[in-house]
Amino acid sequence: MPQKHYRDLEGKTPEEQEALRQQYFQNFREGMEKTLENEIDGHERKMTIIGLITLGVFVTVLGLAAWL
Repeated sequence: MPQKHYRDLEGKTPEEQEALRQQYFQNFREGMEKTLENEIDGHERKMTIIGLITLGVFVTVLGLAAWL
């Protein structure tokens, strides 16, 4: 997660932090889906989307764990 996103979490309540995390994941997923719709078709696209979402969640969780 970029440094800016860490700054966005500073000083926020746990509820506000969770809302920001959910919005970040939603924006990431939507952006990746739009990109992949134009690049990959069919089953490959679905599998790639699933993999990237999983990777994004994993990396973000690791980053947040390291930050906390």
